[in-house]
Amino acid sequence: MADSSCTDTCARAERAVERRTGSVHSPWMRHARPQRGPACTGDVVPPCSTRGVHLDRTTLDASEQPEALPCQPELPLQYGLDPSEATAQQTSGGTKAVATADRDRKSDGDHRRESDSRYRVFPCVPAEAAAAAQGALDIPGLGIPLRRQIPQTPATRGSDRPLREHQKQILTVLYNATLEHEGPISHDFQDWAADVAHVRGELDRKKKVPPGAIETLLDSQVREPELARFIYAAERYMLLRATSAIAECAPLALADPAFRSGPLGKALAIVEAIDGILAERAPNALATEQLQVRELVHGSHGPLADAFQTEYAQLIPREVRHAIGSFYTPQWLARHVIRSSGYIWEDRASLVRVVCDPSCGSGVFLVAAAEEIRQAVEYGSMDHRDAIELIATSLRGIDIELVPCILATASLTLACYRIAESSSERLDVPIPATILHEDSLATQGVAQNVDLLVGNPPWVNWEYMPAEYRDKHRDLWPALGIFTAAGKAMAFSKEDISALFVAHAIHYRLKADGAFAFVLPESLLKSAMNHRDFRRFRLGPSATPYRVSRAEDFVRTRPFEGVANRTVVLYGSKEGSTQYPLPFREWGGLDRRAQPITGSDGVAASLVESMAQLADANDPSSSWSTGHLDGLTAHRLLDGKNPYRGRTGLFTGGANAVYHLRLLGVDRNGLLTVANVVERAKRAAPAVVATVENHHVYRFLRGRDVRQWSCESELLVLLPHTSSTRMAPVTPDALAEDAPRTLEYFSQFEDVLAARRGFSKWEQAFLSVGFYACQRVGDYTFADWKVVWRYIAPRFTTAVVGPGALPGSDQPKPVIPNEKLMLIACSSEDEAYYVGGVMAGSVVIEHVHSRMVSTQVSPSIVASIQMPLWDANNSLHRDIARVCRAGHQAVARDEAVEDLVDELDGLVGRIWALPDQAVRAARGRVGY
Repeated sequence: MADSSCTDTCARAERAVERRTGSVHSPWMRHARPQRGPACTGDVVPPCSTRGVHLDRTTLDASEQPEALPCQPELPLQYGLDPSEATAQQTSGGTKAVATADRDRKSDGDHRRESDSRYRVFPCVPAEAAAAAQGALDIPGLGIPLRRQIPQTPATRGSDRPLREHQKQILTVLYNATLEHEGPISHDFQDWAADVAHVRGELDRKKKVPPGAIETLLDSQVREPELARFIYAAERYMLLRATSAIAECAPLALADPAFRSGPLGKALAIVEAIDGILAERAPNALATEQLQVRELVHGSHGPLADAFQTEYAQLIPREVRHAIGSFYTPQWLARHVIRSSGYIWEDRASLVRVVCDPSCGSGVFLVAAAEEIRQAVEYGSMDHRDAIELIATSLRGIDIELVPCILATASLTLACYRIAESSSERLDVPIPATILHEDSLATQGVAQNVDLLVGNPPWVNWEYMPAEYRDKHRDLWPALGIFTAAGKAMAFSKEDISALFVAHAIHYRLKADGAFAFVLPESLLKSAMNHRDFRRFRLGPSATPYRVSRAEDFVRTRPFEGVANRTVVLYGSKEGSTQYPLPFREWGGLDRRAQPITGSDGVAASLVESMAQLADANDPSSSWSTGHLDGLTAHRLLDGKNPYRGRTGLFTGGANAVYHLRLLGVDRNGLLTVANVVERAKRAAPAVVATVENHHVYRFLRGRDVRQWSCESELLVLLPHTSSTRMAPVTPDALAEDAPRTLEYFSQFEDVLAARRGFSKWEQAFLSVGFYACQRVGDYTFADWKVVWRYIAPRFTTAVVGPGALPGSDQPKPVIPNEKLMLIACSSEDEAYYVGGVMAGSVVIEHVHSRMVSTQVSPSIVASIQMPLWDANNSLHRDIARVCRAGHQAVARDEAVEDLVDELDGLVGRIWALPDQAVRAARGRVGY
């Protein structure tokens, strides 16, 4: 006897498709109208040609079904269609889709569902496409695993897998379609490019991508592909995959007219055009893609993961993602942040909170939250129905771009499907409508008044955002009270847009008793010059405080594989105010081989529990100082204003290949034969050999030339400035008179030097004096004695530098440090060794380390160390200088210096009357 609901259910499915597409012949039902057939008694199943759709919980009416096929016998869960049966069902119009009834067995203690009328419909594909799919999937016949276990190990990372052939075909078809003058793909590309330029800037103007990085991902006939068109093709492929996954998980929910007006409706219209062109130009690739979508949906097992993130990383090579600034949060980090925010499956009450990611991307944080809900179901603390409801209504996201919104929607739909599949009941799979395709900074929308804010907002210097975007949101900075700089301070400030995202989300979206956790650049907390107003942790016209409760440092962990992003995670709440010191956890290097991609077993890295405090106790906007609490307490004795000012070394404006020289010889008149150093130069310049006067040639120090208490100069530098002209260069007339060969040398590089863009408005005047002007030049540059330290180094590394004569001359000249070295100019040798000795003391090194931005030691850090000026009559000062000089000599002889370091630590500690125990403890923490 036929099930009375069969006819109505099938008819509803058919009408739903017609309402959504206006035609049964659509991307979702590509070949034929679903047919109703004989009674569904368990012996027959209806033919169906739904591409990417299975009619879950549907039985079909017998009265209108013209033919029936034998029902697929019960198969183990890990198998799909048998190869012989696939062959038997082939027709001239293509292989008829065969449905299999899930008859889940009940054994003792096994209360899984029993469903004799629940069908999975295999896609209808031409025979040749089926054969191609078989080869691409490397699966016998057309059988694909429905619930294949996917181990959560690094071995399954999609970015390590070569691009599949069908994916290359799809990318090529879409790329070529953008080149056509007319057609839906060409028009869509133009719209997409305009939207991207508004948010990310023009892609083809980004950092140069290696020529072969894209060509290998497209068919060989595509030569010199354009970056923007390739990224479009890749993102539209991801849109195709995501919408197909949604249709596979929730075909009936997709028929809801409400989706036609939202981002999903827009995506479906685009995918319909994509589906049409692929059906015409690459049908085999399209068929294979649909089988792979089914594998994605039905083969998933274990912890929930953002599968689309993995696929995207596979499609777009690392160097291309770096060039366009596309970095996705690792899934293990998202899971760690979610759990560290108190959203954990062990506490069911924590899972009823509304979670929002205001810059959600593909939804990795929301998927991590959904995994906590899934685990609550798995361990019996939550009902399946309640879990699906929570995922569909309480996990919310916003993104300004369409593709990430659809990826996030697909991920949450898949999470609902996974939970429904594990239930003994027949549960509907909803499509969450909680992902907004909007500008997060311009609207509050459905995400207003949330309980928990999480995410990884974009990390981009405000000045690098497209002009239209900056103009639109410029007033938000002062309105939120997170940027009040003006004048010269404003010109030097490098504010990051991530600060704006965090402040805006907390102020406008978070409930009064809500919490937050954001992945952010370390500079927001430790940059002395930038983000000062953000660090007040006050918002709005009334400067309402909010509370930062703790932070985690992932700088050494380097969670973004292949990228040296300096990462921290900031936790807090809207209630209360920030109190110091506060907990600051420092994670060590990540064991990537042991780290599960979903983070199911925590973080595979060492951990040090530290504390954070304000570097300046009297300035709530000051940078943070972090480290051991005992050390931070001792640092307060060192805090103050340093009478010695740190400076930056010489900067050529990016034209190192013009100014950096290698000596080839010296003639009897003292003229130097030199070759410009073009290796590793960022701005290319022709390699030349020239003869120049020695007037403006100096020994040159780079960061790599300096070690602790040691430096060795390998190169020369041509510096057309003097201690009296300082930032202004020597005029061309003066050069023509005193050093005509030098002027002639520079003249051949005039075009290269004119192309420099690193000069600010107030520095442009110096270029009008001479086109060869450099930057960061002052009387300090020409000091005979200097203390230098490496700007980029894991450890504060210092050395004393004295004058050195050029080959062929006995006249000492200053040694010039480059921009990778910071310096303090000293008036005498003794003063230099005194300053160098103080800066080499363990308590000072630890003080500097506590304020470093990752491996950066800017002059502003040293500026906060209150050290006495050199006094030749002070015996303590003389002793410090003596020991420091002896240390340099010992290093030059390759002798041990541990005893000298011990003696120096004791002397330096006496400057601030530090107890011996505090000095020894500092030495133990920083080592040597």
